[in-house]
Amino acid sequence: MKRDLMIALFLVLLMPTLAIAAPFLYCDAVTDPVLKTLVTHTGIYMDSGAQVKVAVARDAAGNPYCSYDLQGLPAGQHSVQATFISEQAGYAPVESAKSVPFVFVVPGTPPVPVNLGIRATP
Repeated sequence: MKRDLMIALFLVLLMPTLAIAAPFLYCDAVTDPVLKTLVTHTGIYMDSGAQVKVAVARDAAGNPYCSYDLQGLPAGQHSVQATFISEQAGYAPVESAKSVPFVFVVPGTPPVPVNLGIRATP
């Protein structure tokens, strides 16, 4: 009984981890005390497409960094660049220069098994 309870508790604690298991694009946090207050968003430029603006994530110290969910990208090679954006009340948004391109590959779906059968050996 106690063992079953421990297994159930383990599975419940594991569930939130499974919900955010997709790969994420990230960059180092801005730690400069003045500059970190300016960064509010990240601009993502995927495969030379239009900018996707996302709010920055913040670490335990409140330092902003880029975190972008890559789930849902089609299989194949991709190139991404990022910017930091500052949106301060009363001022027009200001965007940094683009980062150096980061190239990565999303693996494709494996082929479908064929010629299924039964045999005496593995």
